[in-house]
Amino acid sequence: QHVKKRPDLLFIFDASAWGLGGVLVEKGRAIKYFSSPLTEHDEQYVGCRRGTADGQQAWEALAVLAGMGAWKEYWQYMRSSLALKGDNITALTMALQLRAPPGPVKAIARELALDYAEASFEPSAATHVPGVANSIANLLSRRFDPDAAPWQVPAFLRSATEVHLPTRSPDYYRL
Repeated sequence: QHVKKRPDLLFIFDASAWGLGGVLVEKGRAIKYFSSPLTEHDEQYVGCRRGTADGQQAWEALAVLAGMGAWKEYWQYMRSSLALKGDNITALTMALQLRAPPGPVKAIARELALDYAEASFEPSAATHVPGVANSIANLLSRRFDPDAAPWQVPAFLRSATEVHLPTRSPDYYRL
């Protein structure tokens, strides 16, 4: 009987029209997380305005790129198995197969391919979850929504370290 090995690391991600969010989980415990507002540079790169659903596919893909970059030290050169979990099929497919529709998601996939090309390891599994079941990453991505309630660190993340992502300016992108 074949027994599936549980991944060492789980990266849970989400994006909203206002921000990106992600959690790195090891052995069932959140160890790091990020919450990053979308910027004018993101708007220019993606070609969509913040606060609208027009760029949702690209924002989700950008959440994957940002999280994979923030946590390279965990997956790039150390033997580990990394699984992704999110509510966006396009971003999950992009991350595992580096396939994406034409446009900004394809450009983000190329950026991610550069990271993979420099690595010994890359994500090996993905799980799609309904949006309502992606609650922690969803809260992180909505932190900067001007209509959201005041933000508080969720209980699941209280022992985790918040990671501050680098500014996604034109220098952030290599291609």
